[in-house]
Amino acid sequence: MIITTLYGGLGNQLFQYAAGRYLAWKHKTKLKLDLTQCNLNTNSHHAFYNLGAFNIQENFATESEIGNLPVVNNKNPWIFEPHILNLSNNICLKGFWQSEKYFVGIEDILRKEFTLKNPLGKNSAAWKEEILASKCSVSVHIRHGDFITYYARNTIGLLPLHHYDVCIKQLQEKYSDLTVYVFSDDLQWCKENFKVDAPTKFVEGCEHDFEELYLMSLCHHNILSRGTFSWWSAWLNKNPDKKIFAPYPWQLCINYESDIIPDSWIKIPADYSSWMPPMLSIIVYIENDLPTINLLLQSVLMQNFRDYEIILVDASVDYSRKFCHQAALDERVTTLKVDSSTNKFTAWNKGLDVARGDYVTFMTAKNFLFPYSVAIFSGICEQIFKQYSNTRENYITYKNYDYYLPNIVCATQMIEEDERGEINVNGIPNKKFSPKIDPAFQNLNGITEVEIPNQQKLLAIGSNGINGLVGTKFFKHKFLNENKIRFNENEGVDAELKFIVDAFMSTEKITFASALFYGRLK
Repeated sequence: MIITTLYGGLGNQLFQYAAGRYLAWKHKTKLKLDLTQCNLNTNSHHAFYNLGAFNIQENFATESEIGNLPVVNNKNPWIFEPHILNLSNNICLKGFWQSEKYFVGIEDILRKEFTLKNPLGKNSAAWKEEILASKCSVSVHIRHGDFITYYARNTIGLLPLHHYDVCIKQLQEKYSDLTVYVFSDDLQWCKENFKVDAPTKFVEGCEHDFEELYLMSLCHHNILSRGTFSWWSAWLNKNPDKKIFAPYPWQLCINYESDIIPDSWIKIPADYSSWMPPMLSIIVYIENDLPTINLLLQSVLMQNFRDYEIILVDASVDYSRKFCHQAALDERVTTLKVDSSTNKFTAWNKGLDVARGDYVTFMTAKNFLFPYSVAIFSGICEQIFKQYSNTRENYITYKNYDYYLPNIVCATQMIEEDERGEINVNGIPNKKFSPKIDPAFQNLNGITEVEIPNQQKLLAIGSNGINGLVGTKFFKHKFLNENKIRFNENEGVDAELKFIVDAFMSTEKITFASALFYGRLK
Protein backbone atom coordinates (compact mmCIF):
# COMPACT_ATOMS: atom_id res chain seq x y z
CA MET A 1 0.00 0.00 0.00
CA ILE A 2 1.09 3.55 -0.82
CA ILE A 3 -0.36 6.47 1.10
CA THR A 4 -0.01 10.05 -0.10
CA THR A 5 -0.79 13.01 2.16
CA LEU A 6 -2.93 15.72 0.58
CA TYR A 7 -2.69 19.37 1.51
CA GLY A 8 -2.57 22.74 -0.15
CA GLY A 9 -4.78 23.74 -3.07
CA LEU A 10 -6.05 21.76 -6.04
CA GLY A 11 -2.79 22.00 -8.00
CA ASN A 12 -0.69 20.76 -5.08
CA GLN A 13 -3.06 17.87 -4.44
CA LEU A 14 -2.84 16.80 -8.09
CA PHE A 15 0.95 16.60 -7.77
CA GLN A 16 0.68 14.65 -4.52
CA TYR A 17 -1.75 12.20 -6.05
CA ALA A 18 0.38 11.77 -9.19
CA ALA A 19 3.54 10.89 -7.24
CA GLY A 20 1.70 8.38 -5.09
CA ARG A 21 -0.13 6.94 -8.09
CA TYR A 22 3.16 6.20 -9.81
CA LEU A 23 4.54 4.22 -6.87
CA ALA A 24 1.27 2.35 -6.46
CA TRP A 25 1.30 1.49 -10.19
CA LYS A 26 4.93 0.39 -10.02
CA HIS A 27 4.32 -1.93 -7.05
CA LYS A 28 0.90 -3.08 -8.34
CA THR A 29 -0.67 -2.06 -5.07
CA LYS A 30 -3.43 0.19 -3.82
CA LEU A 31 -3.06 3.97 -3.41
CA LYS A 32 -4.77 5.55 -0.41
CA LEU A 33 -5.25 9.22 0.37
CA ASP A 34 -4.37 10.77 3.71
CA LEU A 35 -6.83 13.61 4.39
CA THR A 36 -5.66 14.45 7.89
CA GLN A 37 -4.16 17.74 6.69
CA CYS A 38 -7.34 18.81 4.86
CA ASN A 39 -10.07 20.90 6.48
CA LEU A 40 -7.81 21.71 9.41
CA ASN A 41 -8.33 25.44 8.97
CA THR A 42 -11.67 26.48 7.55
CA ASN A 43 -10.40 30.07 7.21
CA SER A 44 -8.12 29.02 4.35
CA HIS A 45 -9.40 28.46 0.83
CA HIS A 46 -6.49 26.03 0.36
CA ALA A 47 -7.48 23.66 3.16
CA PHE A 48 -10.09 21.45 1.55
CA TYR A 49 -10.04 18.09 -0.19
CA ASN A 50 -10.20 18.97 -3.89
CA LEU A 51 -9.81 15.74 -5.84
CA GLY A 52 -13.31 14.35 -5.40
CA ALA A 53 -14.45 15.92 -8.67
CA PHE A 54 -12.06 13.72 -10.72
CA ASN A 55 -12.17 10.08 -11.82
CA ILE A 56 -9.30 9.11 -9.56
CA GLN A 57 -8.75 6.01 -7.44
CA GLU A 58 -10.46 7.41 -4.40
CA ASN A 59 -9.48 5.29 -1.42
CA PHE A 60 -9.03 6.95 1.96
CA ALA A 61 -6.47 5.85 4.52
CA THR A 62 -7.47 5.27 8.12
CA GLU A 63 -5.59 6.77 11.04
CA SER A 64 -4.15 3.38 11.97
CA GLU A 65 -2.94 2.76 8.41
CA ILE A 66 -1.27 6.18 8.32
CA GLY A 67 0.37 5.65 11.69
CA ASN A 68 1.79 2.24 10.80
CA LEU A 69 3.74 3.33 7.70
CA PRO A 70 7.10 5.13 7.57
CA VAL A 71 6.85 8.71 6.27
CA VAL A 72 8.98 9.89 3.33
CA ASN A 73 9.29 13.66 3.17
CA ASN A 74 9.98 15.89 0.18
CA LYS A 75 13.26 17.73 0.81
CA ASN A 76 12.68 20.35 -1.89
CA PRO A 77 9.33 20.81 -3.70
CA TRP A 78 10.92 21.97 -6.96
CA ILE A 79 13.90 19.61 -7.26
CA PHE A 80 13.33 16.08 -8.53
CA GLU A 81 14.64 13.42 -6.14
CA PRO A 82 15.30 10.26 -8.24
CA HIS A 83 15.45 7.92 -5.23
CA ILE A 84 11.72 8.47 -4.66
CA LEU A 85 10.98 6.36 -7.74
CA ASN A 86 12.85 3.43 -6.16
CA LEU A 87 11.07 3.51 -2.81
CA SER A 88 9.70 0.21 -1.56
CA ASN A 89 6.06 -0.59 -1.00
CA ASN A 90 4.23 0.37 2.21
CA ILE A 91 5.29 3.98 2.68
CA CYS A 92 3.51 7.30 3.26
CA LEU A 93 4.52 10.22 1.03
CA LYS A 94 4.40 13.70 2.51
CA GLY A 95 5.50 16.58 0.29
CA PHE A 96 4.67 18.56 -2.82
CA TRP A 97 6.55 16.52 -5.52
CA GLN A 98 6.33 19.32 -8.11
CA SER A 99 7.90 17.70 -11.16
CA GLU A 100 6.44 15.54 -13.90
CA LYS A 101 9.50 13.30 -13.51
CA TYR A 102 7.74 11.68 -10.54
CA PHE A 103 5.11 10.15 -12.82
CA VAL A 104 6.87 9.45 -16.12
CA GLY A 105 5.31 6.31 -17.60
CA ILE A 106 1.79 6.80 -16.30
CA GLU A 107 0.90 10.01 -18.14
CA ASP A 108 -2.00 8.35 -20.00
CA ILE A 109 -3.37 6.93 -16.76
CA LEU A 110 -3.29 10.32 -15.07
CA ARG A 111 -4.85 12.14 -18.01
CA LYS A 112 -7.71 9.65 -17.90
CA GLU A 113 -8.12 9.90 -14.14
CA PHE A 114 -7.86 13.70 -14.13
CA THR A 115 -11.11 14.02 -16.06
CA LEU A 116 -14.28 15.32 -14.44
CA LYS A 117 -16.83 12.91 -13.01
CA ASN A 118 -19.88 15.05 -13.64
CA PRO A 119 -21.12 17.29 -16.46
CA LEU A 120 -20.12 20.92 -16.38
CA GLY A 121 -22.37 23.50 -14.81
CA LYS A 122 -24.47 25.66 -17.12
CA ASN A 123 -22.07 28.62 -17.22
CA SER A 124 -18.96 26.48 -17.58
CA ALA A 125 -20.59 24.50 -20.39
CA ALA A 126 -21.30 27.73 -22.27
CA TRP A 127 -17.66 28.78 -21.93
CA LYS A 128 -16.54 25.36 -23.17
CA GLU A 129 -18.64 25.75 -26.30
CA GLU A 130 -17.20 29.19 -26.99
CA ILE A 131 -13.57 28.15 -26.41
CA LEU A 132 -13.87 25.13 -28.68
CA ALA A 133 -15.38 27.33 -31.42
CA SER A 134 -12.44 29.76 -31.26
CA LYS A 135 -9.93 29.60 -34.13
CA CYS A 136 -6.95 30.11 -31.85
CA SER A 137 -7.66 30.32 -28.12
CA VAL A 138 -5.10 31.16 -25.46
CA SER A 139 -5.76 30.96 -21.74
CA VAL A 140 -4.16 33.62 -19.57
CA HIS A 141 -4.13 32.77 -15.88
CA ILE A 142 -3.63 35.77 -13.61
CA ARG A 143 -3.29 34.89 -9.95
CA HIS A 144 -3.67 38.17 -8.14
CA GLY A 145 -5.95 37.93 -5.10
CA ASP A 146 -3.81 36.05 -2.59
CA PHE A 147 -0.52 37.03 -4.26
CA ILE A 148 -0.66 40.73 -3.40
CA THR A 149 0.33 40.17 0.22
CA TYR A 150 3.89 41.25 1.01
CA TYR A 151 5.01 37.70 1.78
CA ALA A 152 3.65 36.24 -1.47
CA ARG A 153 5.05 39.09 -3.55
CA ASN A 154 8.53 38.36 -2.22
CA THR A 155 8.52 34.56 -2.22
CA ILE A 156 6.27 33.47 -5.07
CA GLY A 157 6.22 36.70 -7.04
CA LEU A 158 3.29 38.66 -8.45
CA LEU A 159 3.72 38.76 -12.22
CA PRO A 160 3.54 42.17 -13.93
CA LEU A 161 0.84 42.54 -16.56
CA HIS A 162 3.44 43.31 -19.23
CA HIS A 163 4.67 39.72 -18.77
CA TYR A 164 1.47 38.46 -20.34
CA ASP A 165 1.73 41.01 -23.13
CA VAL A 166 5.21 39.69 -24.02
CA CYS A 167 3.84 36.15 -24.28
CA ILE A 168 0.85 37.16 -26.38
CA LYS A 169 3.05 39.08 -28.82
CA GLN A 170 5.21 35.99 -29.30
CA LEU A 171 2.11 33.96 -30.13
CA GLN A 172 0.90 36.63 -32.56
CA GLU A 173 4.11 36.30 -34.55
CA LYS A 174 3.02 32.78 -35.56
CA TYR A 175 -0.74 32.65 -35.08
CA SER A 176 -3.46 35.00 -36.27
CA ASP A 177 -7.00 35.34 -34.94
CA LEU A 178 -5.98 34.93 -31.31
CA THR A 179 -8.70 35.14 -28.71
CA VAL A 180 -7.51 35.63 -25.15
CA TYR A 181 -9.48 33.98 -22.33
CA VAL A 182 -8.58 35.44 -18.93
CA PHE A 183 -8.96 33.28 -15.82
CA SER A 184 -8.28 34.80 -12.43
CA ASP A 185 -9.05 34.77 -8.72
CA ASP A 186 -9.54 38.55 -8.96
CA LEU A 187 -11.41 39.01 -12.19
CA GLN A 188 -12.71 42.50 -11.44
CA TRP A 189 -9.13 43.73 -11.01
CA CYS A 190 -8.23 42.10 -14.34
CA LYS A 191 -11.12 43.82 -16.10
CA GLU A 192 -9.87 47.17 -14.83
CA ASN A 193 -6.18 46.64 -15.57
CA PHE A 194 -5.53 43.90 -18.16
CA LYS A 195 -5.22 45.38 -21.68
CA VAL A 196 -3.69 43.59 -24.68
CA ASP A 197 -3.89 44.03 -28.43
CA ALA A 198 -6.15 41.02 -29.00
CA PRO A 199 -9.84 40.15 -28.48
CA THR A 200 -10.20 39.39 -24.78
CA LYS A 201 -12.84 37.46 -22.85
CA PHE A 202 -12.95 37.37 -19.04
CA VAL A 203 -14.13 33.94 -17.97
CA GLU A 204 -16.58 34.41 -15.13
CA GLY A 205 -19.50 32.58 -13.58
CA CYS A 206 -17.95 29.11 -13.58
CA GLU A 207 -19.58 26.92 -10.99
CA HIS A 208 -16.33 25.40 -9.63
CA ASP A 209 -12.59 26.08 -9.75
CA PHE A 210 -11.88 22.59 -11.14
CA GLU A 211 -14.13 23.49 -14.06
CA GLU A 212 -11.98 26.56 -14.69
CA LEU A 213 -8.88 24.35 -14.74
CA TYR A 214 -10.60 22.09 -17.29
CA LEU A 215 -11.60 25.07 -19.47
CA MET A 216 -8.04 26.39 -19.43
CA SER A 217 -6.81 22.99 -20.62
CA LEU A 218 -9.16 23.21 -23.64
CA CYS A 219 -7.45 26.30 -25.04
CA HIS A 220 -4.95 25.90 -27.86
CA HIS A 221 -2.21 27.62 -25.85
CA ASN A 222 -1.59 28.54 -22.22
CA ILE A 223 0.12 31.48 -20.54
CA LEU A 224 0.74 30.53 -16.94
CA SER A 225 0.91 32.36 -13.66
CA ARG A 226 3.18 31.17 -10.85
CA GLY A 227 1.10 28.38 -9.36
CA THR A 228 0.38 24.67 -9.63
CA PHE A 229 -3.24 25.32 -10.67
CA SER A 230 -1.85 27.01 -13.78
CA TRP A 231 0.71 24.23 -14.30
CA TRP A 232 -1.88 21.45 -14.46
CA SER A 233 -4.10 23.32 -16.91
CA ALA A 234 -1.15 23.30 -19.33
CA TRP A 235 -0.06 19.72 -18.66
CA LEU A 236 -3.60 18.45 -19.29
CA ASN A 237 -3.82 20.38 -22.56
CA LYS A 238 -4.16 17.76 -25.34
CA ASN A 239 -3.35 20.07 -28.25
CA PRO A 240 -0.24 18.57 -29.93
CA ASP A 241 0.85 22.00 -31.20
CA LYS A 242 0.32 23.81 -27.92
CA LYS A 243 2.63 26.61 -26.80
CA ILE A 244 3.04 26.87 -23.05
CA PHE A 245 4.58 30.03 -21.58
CA ALA A 246 5.87 29.60 -18.03
CA PRO A 247 7.35 32.39 -15.87
CA TYR A 248 11.00 31.93 -15.03
CA PRO A 249 12.11 31.50 -12.35
CA TRP A 250 9.01 29.59 -11.35
CA GLN A 251 9.06 31.38 -7.99
CA LEU A 252 11.16 34.32 -6.84
CA CYS A 253 12.45 32.39 -3.83
CA ILE A 254 14.04 29.79 -6.13
CA ASN A 255 17.66 30.73 -6.84
CA TYR A 256 18.54 27.49 -8.62
CA GLU A 257 17.42 25.51 -11.67
CA SER A 258 13.99 24.06 -10.91
CA ASP A 259 12.58 20.79 -12.25
CA ILE A 260 8.97 21.96 -12.30
CA ILE A 261 9.01 23.49 -15.81
CA PRO A 262 9.13 20.79 -18.54
CA ASP A 263 11.73 21.21 -21.26
CA SER A 264 9.07 21.60 -23.96
CA TRP A 265 7.58 24.68 -22.33
CA ILE A 266 8.78 28.21 -23.12
CA LYS A 267 10.46 29.97 -20.20
CA ILE A 268 9.77 33.69 -20.08
CA PRO A 269 11.95 35.70 -17.65
CA ALA A 270 9.71 37.64 -15.28
CA ASP A 271 10.36 40.43 -12.83
CA TYR A 272 7.45 41.93 -10.96
CA SER A 273 9.37 44.56 -9.01
CA SER A 274 9.11 47.34 -11.58
CA TRP A 275 5.31 47.63 -11.49
CA MET A 276 4.31 47.09 -7.86
CA PRO A 277 5.29 49.72 -5.33
CA PRO A 278 7.67 48.40 -2.67
CA MET A 279 6.32 47.52 0.73
CA LEU A 280 8.59 49.96 2.53
CA SER A 281 10.42 53.19 1.77
CA ILE A 282 13.38 53.76 4.11
CA ILE A 283 14.09 57.48 4.11
CA VAL A 284 17.56 58.35 5.42
CA TYR A 285 19.03 61.75 6.24
CA ILE A 286 22.76 61.96 5.45
CA GLU A 287 24.89 64.77 6.86
CA ASN A 288 28.66 64.25 6.74
CA ASP A 289 28.29 60.74 8.12
CA LEU A 290 31.40 59.14 6.67
CA PRO A 291 32.13 56.97 9.77
CA THR A 292 28.71 55.27 9.72
CA ILE A 293 27.18 55.55 6.25
CA ASN A 294 28.89 52.46 4.91
CA LEU A 295 27.52 50.35 7.77
CA LEU A 296 24.05 51.76 7.17
CA LEU A 297 24.09 50.99 3.44
CA GLN A 298 25.42 47.48 3.96
CA SER A 299 22.82 46.69 6.60
CA VAL A 300 19.94 47.91 4.42
CA LEU A 301 21.06 46.41 1.11
CA MET A 302 21.76 43.02 2.72
CA GLN A 303 18.20 42.57 3.98
CA ASN A 304 16.96 39.04 3.30
CA PHE A 305 13.48 40.38 2.47
CA ARG A 306 13.92 42.75 -0.43
CA ASP A 307 10.56 44.46 -0.89
CA TYR A 308 11.81 47.94 -0.06
CA GLU A 309 13.48 51.02 -1.47
CA ILE A 310 15.97 53.30 0.25
CA ILE A 311 15.94 57.05 -0.31
CA LEU A 312 19.12 58.84 0.72
CA VAL A 313 18.63 62.57 1.23
CA ASP A 314 22.21 63.81 1.19
CA ALA A 315 23.16 67.15 2.76
CA SER A 316 26.86 66.28 3.03
CA VAL A 317 29.91 68.21 1.96
CA ASP A 318 32.41 65.47 2.77
CA TYR A 319 33.21 62.12 1.15
CA SER A 320 29.79 60.81 2.21
CA ARG A 321 28.39 62.22 -1.00
CA LYS A 322 30.49 59.79 -3.03
CA PHE A 323 29.14 56.87 -1.02
CA CYS A 324 25.60 58.03 -1.80
CA HIS A 325 26.42 58.31 -5.49
CA GLN A 326 27.83 54.79 -5.57
CA ALA A 327 24.85 53.43 -3.64
CA ALA A 328 22.49 54.83 -6.26
CA LEU A 329 23.89 52.34 -8.77
CA ASP A 330 21.65 49.80 -6.99
CA GLU A 331 18.13 49.93 -8.47
CA ARG A 332 16.61 50.02 -4.98
CA VAL A 333 18.46 53.21 -4.02
CA THR A 334 17.49 56.78 -4.86
CA THR A 335 19.77 59.66 -3.86
CA LEU A 336 18.48 63.20 -3.45
CA LYS A 337 21.15 65.87 -3.18
CA VAL A 338 20.13 68.83 -1.07
CA ASP A 339 21.86 71.96 0.21
CA SER A 340 24.20 71.48 3.17
CA SER A 341 21.99 73.77 5.27
CA THR A 342 19.04 71.36 4.95
CA ASN A 343 17.99 70.03 8.33
CA LYS A 344 16.82 66.51 9.10
CA PHE A 345 13.12 67.33 9.02
CA THR A 346 13.24 69.12 5.69
CA ALA A 347 15.21 66.19 4.28
CA TRP A 348 12.69 63.64 5.55
CA ASN A 349 9.84 65.64 3.99
CA LYS A 350 11.65 65.70 0.65
CA GLY A 351 12.17 61.95 0.83
CA LEU A 352 8.51 61.44 1.71
CA ASP A 353 7.47 63.39 -1.38
CA VAL A 354 9.22 60.92 -3.72
CA ALA A 355 8.69 57.70 -1.74
CA ARG A 356 6.77 54.92 -3.52
CA GLY A 357 6.38 52.45 -0.66
CA ASP A 358 3.11 51.45 0.99
CA TYR A 359 4.85 52.29 4.27
CA VAL A 360 7.62 54.72 5.15
CA THR A 361 10.11 54.90 8.00
CA PHE A 362 12.68 57.56 8.83
CA MET A 363 16.32 57.09 9.76
CA THR A 364 19.65 58.82 9.90
CA ALA A 365 23.02 57.45 8.86
CA LYS A 366 23.75 56.78 12.53
CA ASN A 367 21.34 53.82 12.48
CA PHE A 368 21.54 50.39 10.95
CA LEU A 369 19.13 47.51 10.35
CA PHE A 370 19.32 43.94 11.53
CA PRO A 371 19.26 41.37 8.70
CA TYR A 372 15.61 40.42 9.24
CA SER A 373 14.19 43.86 10.00
CA VAL A 374 12.11 44.30 6.85
CA ALA A 375 10.98 40.66 6.93
CA ILE A 376 9.73 40.94 10.50
CA PHE A 377 7.86 44.14 9.73
CA SER A 378 6.26 42.44 6.73
CA GLY A 379 5.28 39.55 8.97
CA ILE A 380 3.55 41.93 11.36
CA CYS A 381 1.48 43.36 8.50
CA GLU A 382 0.55 39.87 7.32
CA GLN A 383 -0.46 38.81 10.81
CA ILE A 384 -2.65 41.86 11.34
CA PHE A 385 -4.31 41.41 7.97
CA LYS A 386 -5.07 37.73 8.50
CA GLN A 387 -6.90 38.50 11.72
CA TYR A 388 -9.55 40.24 9.66
CA SER A 389 -9.53 39.12 6.06
CA ASN A 390 -8.20 35.60 5.50
CA THR A 391 -11.54 33.85 5.20
CA ARG A 392 -13.22 32.05 2.37
CA GLU A 393 -16.05 34.58 2.35
CA ASN A 394 -13.88 37.71 2.51
CA TYR A 395 -11.32 36.80 -0.14
CA ILE A 396 -8.16 38.85 -0.51
CA THR A 397 -8.08 41.65 -3.06
CA TYR A 398 -5.69 44.55 -3.30
CA LYS A 399 -8.33 46.99 -2.13
CA ASN A 400 -9.39 45.20 1.03
CA TYR A 401 -5.78 44.21 1.75
CA ASP A 402 -4.84 47.87 1.97
CA TYR A 403 -7.90 48.66 4.07
CA TYR A 404 -7.10 46.22 6.87
CA LEU A 405 -3.45 47.20 7.24
CA PRO A 406 -2.80 49.63 10.11
CA ASN A 407 -1.87 53.24 9.53
CA ILE A 408 0.91 53.10 12.13
CA VAL A 409 3.00 50.17 13.33
CA CYS A 410 5.42 50.80 16.17
CA ALA A 411 7.12 49.32 19.19
CA THR A 412 6.40 49.75 22.86
CA GLN A 413 9.85 48.65 24.00
CA MET A 414 13.43 49.40 23.20
CA ILE A 415 16.85 48.32 24.40
CA GLU A 416 19.19 50.83 25.94
CA GLU A 417 22.87 50.61 26.74
CA ASP A 418 23.39 49.44 30.32
CA GLU A 419 26.62 48.22 31.92
CA ARG A 420 24.65 45.67 33.94
CA GLY A 421 22.42 44.59 31.06
CA GLU A 422 22.04 41.01 29.92
CA ILE A 423 21.34 41.62 26.24
CA ASN A 424 24.12 41.35 23.65
CA VAL A 425 23.70 42.83 20.19
CA ASN A 426 25.50 41.43 17.17
CA GLY A 427 27.78 44.02 15.59
CA ILE A 428 28.23 46.06 18.77
CA PRO A 429 31.03 44.44 20.77
CA ASN A 430 31.77 45.11 24.42
CA LYS A 431 28.41 46.68 25.18
CA LYS A 432 25.43 45.48 27.19
CA PHE A 433 21.77 46.48 26.87
CA SER A 434 18.64 46.28 29.00
CA PRO A 435 14.96 46.46 27.97
CA LYS A 436 13.28 49.82 28.46
CA ILE A 437 9.82 51.19 27.82
CA ASP A 438 9.81 53.70 25.00
CA PRO A 439 8.96 57.04 26.69
CA ALA A 440 6.60 57.91 23.84
CA PHE A 441 4.29 55.06 24.91
CA GLN A 442 4.46 55.08 28.70
CA ASN A 443 1.09 56.78 29.18
CA LEU A 444 -0.83 55.09 26.37
CA ASN A 445 -3.88 52.96 27.18
CA GLY A 446 -5.73 50.32 25.16
CA ILE A 447 -2.65 49.05 23.38
CA THR A 448 -3.18 46.23 20.89
CA GLU A 449 -0.29 43.83 21.18
CA VAL A 450 0.96 41.67 18.32
CA GLU A 451 3.17 38.84 19.43
CA ILE A 452 6.31 38.30 17.36
CA PRO A 453 7.84 34.84 17.91
CA ASN A 454 11.18 35.79 16.37
CA GLN A 455 13.17 37.63 19.02
CA GLN A 456 15.52 39.18 16.48
CA LYS A 457 15.47 42.93 17.10
CA LEU A 458 13.77 44.80 14.34
CA LEU A 459 14.95 48.37 13.97
CA ALA A 460 17.33 50.13 14.67
CA ILE A 461 20.47 50.83 16.68
CA GLY A 462 20.69 54.57 17.26
CA SER A 463 23.62 56.73 18.36
CA ASN A 464 23.32 59.47 20.97
CA GLY A 465 19.54 59.22 21.05
CA ILE A 466 19.19 60.37 17.46
CA ASN A 467 16.17 58.83 15.73
CA GLY A 468 15.05 57.30 19.00
CA LEU A 469 11.41 58.09 18.38
CA VAL A 470 10.62 58.05 14.69
CA GLY A 471 13.05 55.32 13.66
CA THR A 472 10.93 52.56 15.19
CA LYS A 473 7.67 53.62 13.62
CA PHE A 474 6.27 52.68 10.26
CA PHE A 475 3.62 54.92 8.76
CA LYS A 476 1.29 54.06 5.91
CA HIS A 477 2.25 56.42 3.10
CA LYS A 478 -1.31 56.91 1.89
CA PHE A 479 -2.43 57.79 5.42
CA LEU A 480 0.24 60.49 5.78
CA ASN A 481 -0.64 62.02 2.42
CA GLU A 482 -4.39 62.00 2.96
CA ASN A 483 -3.98 63.73 6.32
CA LYS A 484 -1.23 66.08 5.08
CA ILE A 485 1.07 65.02 7.90
CA ARG A 486 4.61 66.33 7.52
CA PHE A 487 7.48 67.30 9.78
CA ASN A 488 7.47 70.90 10.94
CA GLU A 489 10.80 71.97 9.51
CA ASN A 490 11.21 74.84 11.98
CA GLU A 491 10.08 73.07 15.13
CA GLY A 492 13.54 72.05 16.34
CA VAL A 493 14.03 68.89 18.37
CA ASP A 494 10.31 68.62 19.09
CA ALA A 495 9.46 68.13 15.42
CA GLU A 496 9.72 64.33 15.71
CA LEU A 497 7.36 64.17 18.65
CA LYS A 498 4.88 66.54 17.02
CA PHE A 499 4.92 64.41 13.86
CA ILE A 500 4.02 61.36 15.95
CA VAL A 501 1.28 63.18 17.88
CA ASP A 502 -0.24 64.49 14.64
CA ALA A 503 -0.24 60.98 13.20
CA PHE A 504 -1.65 59.37 16.35
CA MET A 505 -4.44 61.95 16.54
CA SER A 506 -5.41 61.28 12.92
CA THR A 507 -5.82 57.51 13.00
CA GLU A 508 -7.97 54.79 14.48
CA LYS A 509 -5.73 52.01 13.23
CA ILE A 510 -2.57 51.76 15.32
CA THR A 511 -0.76 48.54 16.06
CA PHE A 512 1.83 48.23 18.79
CA ALA A 513 4.20 45.30 19.08
CA SER A 514 5.41 44.03 22.43
CA ALA A 515 8.83 42.99 21.17
CA LEU A 516 12.24 44.60 21.51
CA PHE A 517 12.11 46.45 18.23
CA TYR A 518 15.04 48.79 18.48
CA GLY A 519 17.91 49.95 20.58
CA ARG A 520 19.74 53.05 21.56
CA LEU A 521 23.32 53.78 22.46
CA LYS A 522 23.91 56.37 25.14
